[in-house]
Amino acid sequence: MHLHDESGRPLPPLRPIFASAGAQPQLPDIVGREVALTRVWQHACRSSVALNEPRRMGKSSLLSLMHASPPPGWLFVLSSVQGVSSSAELARSVLSDLQAHQSTANRLGTALREFFADNEIKVGAGPVDLTLKPTFAQRPLETLEAGLESVATRLQADQVSLVIAWDEFPDMINAIIENEGAAQAGALLGVLRRIRQKHSSRIHWLLTGSVGMHHALRRLNHGSSYTTDLDSVPLGPLSPAWARWLAGSLLLGANIGPTDALMAELAEVTDGIPFLLHLLVRHARNASTAAATTDELFVRAVGDMDSSAQATHLLTRVDSHYGEYAPLAELLLDRIAYEPATRARLVQHLSASGTLDGASPAHAERTIRKILDWLVLDHYVVKDSRHVFSWRYPALRRVWVQRRS
Repeated sequence: MHLHDESGRPLPPLRPIFASAGAQPQLPDIVGREVALTRVWQHACRSSVALNEPRRMGKSSLLSLMHASPPPGWLFVLSSVQGVSSSAELARSVLSDLQAHQSTANRLGTALREFFADNEIKVGAGPVDLTLKPTFAQRPLETLEAGLESVATRLQADQVSLVIAWDEFPDMINAIIENEGAAQAGALLGVLRRIRQKHSSRIHWLLTGSVGMHHALRRLNHGSSYTTDLDSVPLGPLSPAWARWLAGSLLLGANIGPTDALMAELAEVTDGIPFLLHLLVRHARNASTAAATTDELFVRAVGDMDSSAQATHLLTRVDSHYGEYAPLAELLLDRIAYEPATRARLVQHLSASGTLDGASPAHAERTIRKILDWLVLDHYVVKDSRHVFSWRYPALRRVWVQRRS
């Protein structure tokens, strides 16, 4: 069985890959991302980057590929900021990652040692970690800025540059707002912007999130000014050819004979989203009875709440980030899932159904315009040239409809 990409170039032979929805794939099993990897590195070498896509689209896998093969003259450090809820935690996490990371430790030498309580790397149950001296821990933003200044000076001397990648960055900013207030979160974003502007040739950030940064920024005064220098880069699903290849390799790993027709059907029904491909093939491998069609397999796999728990984020992310507007956002997604529509048609429908609670036409239109803008920025929906809104990914629309039914 010989597959070719969209340019006619042959793809590698199929090989067994074990389907494991939700787990981070091993590097050899992250496939079909060469074009995206090149594109993101091109942007990251010129400026700082925002990479926002729905969850399970493959952002973390792309970061793993970037970490494994930075271009000459570049270093790449992935700092885990999930669970960070204070600026002190962030300063400690980022500076200790830079000090201890294999690709930067030798380069930085003693540049950061003055900030830590000792020079011993403490290895606990989690990642490698260091402890800031109390005087620095009490002034986290000044410490973070001073530490990054020291890093930039060393990078300049060595004529190398650095990309710092933070996954789920908007979640961290929202947590800091909740824990320390909007002023502290704004001050942190200001520090990061100053470093980016002052050392634009030496330190770049790659910030990812499954919902747009705009949800955090709208809670800050003049919040958008903190991120206007970020270059927004899309990731998207696998190409049709690579989606078929992954489907075939997952089927081999599940001891299910791949056929051209089955591979094409799986690629189409999942929109080439790697997580969904893994989910469907894993369900087919573990199911006691075979599904008659790929559509039936999709319904069964998504309907199995235990095995498809990762898909629940489609529901929970709206509720946690849209606040008081969450019910209306969900109704808009429901309506657009039923039938793509213009904004005027959506306003008309919701007004007729009594959902807008007697709001004036002007107020209703402004509110729905705002929420639709958010849904576009969060990659739930797209607006075409006729100003018609529809779900961006039909496969995720199906998940939404099935989970909401």
